[in-house]
Amino acid sequence: MIMGKYQVQDKTNALYGGFGEPAAQQAYSFDNLMALLAYTHQSRVFADVKAGAINWQRLLG
Repeated sequence: MIMGKYQVQDKTNALYGGFGEPAAQQAYSFDNLMALLAYTHQSRVFADVKAGAINWQRLLG
């Protein structure tokens, strides 16, 4: 997912794994909640596709 490139990757940083500005040591709950919602939505869509509940050919058709 594209959002992963905005995730703090530095394991020594207090914000590691979250979404924020590591240099300023600032994180906003809105940014982290939006990321959580996006990942949850993505997981549900993939699960529905795998279960056959969503037909990509029909949607993109």
